[in-house]
Amino acid sequence: MEIVKGRYLILSILVIKYLLSSLCCLIFSLIYNHFSHGVSSFYMTYLFLIPLLGLLLNLIFKKADKTLLALAITTLTVYSALMGVMEIAGTSSNLCLPLLIIGLLMMLTGIIKKG
Repeated sequence: MEIVKGRYLILSILVIKYLLSSLCCLIFSLIYNHFSHGVSSFYMTYLFLIPLLGLLLNLIFKKADKTLLALAITTLTVYSALMGVMEIAGTSSNLCLPLLIIGLLMMLTGIIKKG
C-alpha cells in the first residue's frame, strides 16, 4: 500500500510541476503579446504546449530518464520563447538553432536511455 501511495505522490508532483510550467509560459506569452503592438508569433502563441508535451512524454514513457527529459523540455521552451521574441521584434538569428538540436537530442536520449 505504501508503494502505491509513493508512486501516486510522485506522479502528482510531476503533473503539478509541468502544469505550473505551462501556466507560467501561458502568462508570459500573454503579457508579451499584450505589449507587442499587435504583432504575434507562432512560437510565442503555442509556448505553453511544450511543457504539456513534456508531461505527455513522461506519462507515456514511464521508464524514460526524467531528468534528461525535463532538461530537454526546458531547452525547447527557451528556444520557443527566444524565437518568439525575435519574430515579434522583426529579426532572426541562427544562434537559436543549436538549442533546438540539443533539445531534440536530449529528448530522444532521455526516451531511449531506459525505455
